[in-house]
Amino acid sequence: MSPVWQTIRRSFVLLTFLWLSAAQAAVPDTPAKGVLFKAQSGDKTLYLFGSVHLARESFYPLPDSFEQAYRAADTIVVETDPSDTQAMLQAAPMMVYPGNEKLEQHLRPATWKKLQQHTGGQTAGFQMMRAPVVATALISQLFSSDQYSAAQGIDLFVIRRAREDKKDLQQLETMAFQIQQLVDLSDAEADAMLSQTLDSVRDGSAKRETEQLLTAWVRGDEQKLAQIFAASAARDAGSRKMLKRLLDDRNVTMTEKIEQLVQSGRQVLVVVGAGHLVGARSIPDLLRQRGYRITRVK
Repeated sequence: MSPVWQTIRRSFVLLTFLWLSAAQAAVPDTPAKGVLFKAQSGDKTLYLFGSVHLARESFYPLPDSFEQAYRAADTIVVETDPSDTQAMLQAAPMMVYPGNEKLEQHLRPATWKKLQQHTGGQTAGFQMMRAPVVATALISQLFSSDQYSAAQGIDLFVIRRAREDKKDLQQLETMAFQIQQLVDLSDAEADAMLSQTLDSVRDGSAKRETEQLLTAWVRGDEQKLAQIFAASAARDAGSRKMLKRLLDDRNVTMTEKIEQLVQSGRQVLVVVGAGHLVGARSIPDLLRQRGYRITRVK
């Protein structure tokens, strides 16, 4: 796999937890509590666990409540399998501009200059990538420490374990669909995303905000997670549109697929990004509207 596709693959794992950064010092160095919900409707029960896609060794072992939900499940449901190299290679062309088009042609001069100032001699290596991919790639470069990695992410941990235990593994989305959510922006929207990302990396706010996210997740603070995502959506019109695309809209189709699996009689454990499980219009909220009794499991 070429260095360009390796960069794209590394950046892709950041998509559904909104750009985690390597905020080591402020995040508790203890096993994570995470966020787990139990949903019941009649004699049907399922569990939902909020994951982070980049993690470190100290987050493990996962809490006993997760272990109990995992052992009870015959079907493990994830967003998609980020270890599926073939699916990534098939979808990767979506992340670059067609033909001889270049990133510079799709950006405002001010944003291009800002990118050059930030990346220096590396700028030319980004020319083929779409602007949102460049934004996530820049965030991925913050992960200079081996303590955090996608290989230790919660979803990959669960996927590997489910295969070892021969549990049925289901995916809610295709990799191509997830990439489309990231790159299907107008030039103006993509420019704004990249410009804001460069600003957040430069002023340190990307790390500060992620420290809050990871700390809340490790501590199992559902309310704090919801507040953080709500504040992000309230920042500006572009942020609201992006979060609606990445969370609210996807939550609707995810919920429908999850309910179909449950109604088929499976014992289901769903493991998706924590942002999908907190706040209004989250998956638990949508299930509640469909008549499920939702309980937070601690």
